Amino acid sequence: MICPKCGKEIFDASVYCNYCGTVVQEELKRTKFQMRKTYFFLIVSLLLIVAGLFTSMFSQASYLNTKSQVQSDYYQSKTKIRR
Repeated sequence: MICPKCGKEIFDASVYCNYCGTVVQEELKRTKFQMRKTYFFLIVSLLLIVAGLFTSMFSQASYLNTKSQVQSDYYQSKTKIRR
């Protein structure tokens, strides 16, 4: 691990920097919290994108199915009139 104040290499389990005396354990806790927060927003964003893609796929399929049904009904009605 690197000290955030002086930039020197220190042991990962250190509570404070041996060179400048800065408490690094609290900095480590803040960094872990920021990483968890970033991962949370990343996962939520990906879930929203996937949900949006599925919604657009199903709405497009529904639209195409409805459109083909309307065209089919239209052509059937035209052929019934001609008979």
